[in-house]
Amino acid sequence: MKKTIFFLGIASVNLMLIGAMLKALHLFGASILLTFSILLFCYVFLPLALYSSYNSQDEKKYKWLYIVTFLVFSFDLTGALFKILHWPGAGIFMAIGVPLPFIIFLPVYLYQTHRYKDKSVLNSLGIMFGLTFLAIFSVLLALNVSASVLDSFVVNCANNENTARFNQTISNKYSEQDIVKKKASELCFYVDELKREILIASGNKITLEEYNPINTINHSNSNLLNLSSSDEWKGSKIEALKQMIEEYGEIISKSDKVNQELKQLTISLFDVKNKVTSNNSGAVQKWEDREFMGSNMIIILDNLSRIESNVRFVEAEYLSSL
Repeated sequence: MKKTIFFLGIASVNLMLIGAMLKALHLFGASILLTFSILLFCYVFLPLALYSSYNSQDEKKYKWLYIVTFLVFSFDLTGALFKILHWPGAGIFMAIGVPLPFIIFLPVYLYQTHRYKDKSVLNSLGIMFGLTFLAIFSVLLALNVSASVLDSFVVNCANNENTARFNQTISNKYSEQDIVKKKASELCFYVDELKREILIASGNKITLEEYNPINTINHSNSNLLNLSSSDEWKGSKIEALKQMIEEYGEIISKSDKVNQELKQLTISLFDVKNKVTSNNSGAVQKWEDREFMGSNMIIILDNLSRIESNVRFVEAEYLSSL
């Protein structure tokens, strides 16, 4: 039993360390490793280790300390997992979890052990708790790099929005009856509907007229509540977007009024075909998985704004060439 517990502890800690390194370097598999290792540590290794330690005592004592240790450990590490992966409720987890070691664990530890001279087991628990606490929050500090990456998406999103508006002012000078202009307006309207849905899902109570990426998007509201990974989102809404983009690109490509350069540019900008992955496995990755693979509001809004900007750019180029 003790060998199994020892193995679980070593395995979970090492997997946690590898997952943290992958996350800091933005490499594939980080989220899976972190989730698995932290859950393994909190809800398999930790209860087994504490139970074994408690039963190995000749005189059963420190019962409440073992219970509190498990609750505080598991709550803090689960909260850290939510924070690292930007899951909903992470802020509440962290707000409650950070003071727990000091307002619950430490008082219980001092009360339970002040009458006993032999504190070796409890000292070990205290050291383990401190080191784990320090390690997890060191990972969170290391993830500050991610904040600058997300900031770049915010800036890109704002630039795309401004570019789309500028090209739309050019297009407004031309006839409303043009098929390209009609399709562009329909496509951009649908993109705006998706953006509105995302803003609502993330808790923003603003209209699209008030929407400004620089002022609206921040790291505390950057999660989509798993909207992007739902069946409805990818199975219907993004699929509809994909079809509209494909139809718009075909209209430009088949038009006799468009020069070859604009046709080639349109093909590259609106390539919605599924592609073979670059890892030589032969697996095919869908367009919607490439463009909307995460659940981060910043990245998905940036992708949508880029699509809208490209649509308005090609529309303006097409209409200017008539």
